[in-house]
Amino acid sequence: RASYSSLLKDEKNAKRSCDQPCGKKLQGCVHKCPKICHDGKCPPDMQCTKKVRLRCKCSNLKERYVCFDAQQKFGKLRNLKLLKCNNECKSLKNNGKREEEGKSKIKTPLGK
Repeated sequence: RASYSSLLKDEKNAKRSCDQPCGKKLQGCVHKCPKICHDGKCPPDMQCTKKVRLRCKCSNLKERYVCFDAQQKFGKLRNLKLLKCNNECKSLKNNGKREEEGKSKIKTPLGK
């Protein structure tokens, strides 16, 4: 049997591990490290494989990404409203304003 001091770093971590998921927040996203409990920081090159749904500010546009791919495209994911609104969003917003204007012009019986 090898002594503890002669073990490789990964083998030492395995010996000290509680065998539960790490649970530390990964760098660059909101997800937790999926590795088994380990010493120190989570690997900086960890590629988060969770799925995220990004939206535009008005939530009309929605796109699914693998978290790591979204980080590569948009940077750190602190907020999921990263897509830019397009012409359809502007049109929906304008139609909503027109509906609100129309509702405010409706009169109730007896002026109430």
